[in-house]
Amino acid sequence: MWNSPKFMLKRAANLEDLPSAYKDCPLAEPEVVPPGIVSYYDRGQKEYLIQNKRGVWLSHTESSLKRHLKAAGVSTKPAEGEALSAADHHILDTQHHRDIQYSGPLCGRQMGFYEEGQTRFLVTESFTLPEPTVGGFPNLKALIHGLLGSDEKHGKTQMDVFLAWMQLAQIALRAGRIQASQALAIAGPPGCGKSLLQALITAMLGGRQAKPYRYLSGGTDFNGELFEAEHLVLEDEFMSRRISDRQQLGAGIKNICVSSRTQSCHRKGKQAVTLPAWWRLTITLNDEPEALLVLPPLDEHIADKIILLRGANFDFPMPMDSAKAHETFMATCKAEIPAFLYWLLNSFTIPEALSDRRRYGVISWHHPALKADLDSLSPEADLLALIDEVLWTVTCEEWRGTSKELQRILFDDAQVAPQARRLLEYRNACGTYLGRLTTKPDPRVRETRAATRREYTITAPRPGE
Repeated sequence: MWNSPKFMLKRAANLEDLPSAYKDCPLAEPEVVPPGIVSYYDRGQKEYLIQNKRGVWLSHTESSLKRHLKAAGVSTKPAEGEALSAADHHILDTQHHRDIQYSGPLCGRQMGFYEEGQTRFLVTESFTLPEPTVGGFPNLKALIHGLLGSDEKHGKTQMDVFLAWMQLAQIALRAGRIQASQALAIAGPPGCGKSLLQALITAMLGGRQAKPYRYLSGGTDFNGELFEAEHLVLEDEFMSRRISDRQQLGAGIKNICVSSRTQSCHRKGKQAVTLPAWWRLTITLNDEPEALLVLPPLDEHIADKIILLRGANFDFPMPMDSAKAHETFMATCKAEIPAFLYWLLNSFTIPEALSDRRRYGVISWHHPALKADLDSLSPEADLLALIDEVLWTVTCEEWRGTSKELQRILFDDAQVAPQARRLLEYRNACGTYLGRLTTKPDPRVRETRAATRREYTITAPRPGE
């Protein structure tokens, strides 16, 4: 996998290597800024932006802008017989022709002025991608192989899926294309290197990251900082295990990863504006079954929006016995990123069995053991456990009724009512979970549709289940 002799730097610009959906979402190029003082007017903030001598965009009041114009030789006094000065005409021209709705860094965009549809915005900072170069990357290779490739049965698949996801992100970002992509989740034991790899992904995607959990979980309506980073990072220690929070997180992941190319940017104290957004989302978490409960349930709405890989402990190629050693290993891996990206863009080929040319470029693969753990802790599994506590008697082996009738039975049972109310806290949750139970292998729940009602038949567990 790692030692192909083919080195031709072409794939970053070759759109034939992109899934078809990439080609429909090109990013506009920034307009060329002419020499001299060029100002833009942020109509929401009622302020002006110009570049200082170091090329940094700074905001100014009208009087401050006039000082800069005066320093550049633009008169601030009207000529004889004129009502307005040259500086006044500059300001009016800025308000008429260079008004903008957003100014600041913007994920996936280089510095410059853009106009797309009805939205005009000024990107004030550029991101910097590592330049691919021929070379070796033994430590980064050891990290990826040790973390993801140690699994005897699924190691190669996991590495191929990760490398495909990373390659597609690189091609899209370098080619200037917004494309739907799954969230990448890595679950593994503490200290296995998953967070280290997550940090290296940030470096590979331009060096900017943001933490979206508060916004995705409904903790805040403001998401402006997310638009300043290409890499969005979630970590399990900050995430809730409540089913309602997990479901809301799933909806947020779907919106960020696979929805339209534009998103609503709402910065505190500023008016919301719709902007194009280039993001990749990664999640790291421990691999104990209970720790997996921060992830959204992998139901029909979210399963294809997440790649779920399993990390493993391995022997690091360098000492990792102190904070200083961690820093040294991280710095060493970062120095190897250009060589790794050269290999990734020029030598790695996505296996046909893992390819998804229609939408994402790579399939939404889930490690079977992690998927089984999540399924066993899913809300529908919890519902079946509550049913088994309440319904069965010595003479009863089958129950038939509607989801509302079943919910009423659970809510009326003093022993399970508290758990049932937490589990079934949103409307029609009982029917939704019963529907999922009908699709399980060897299901104990069957659905029967009548003219006026939908009923479910539930059988008692067999001895030993």
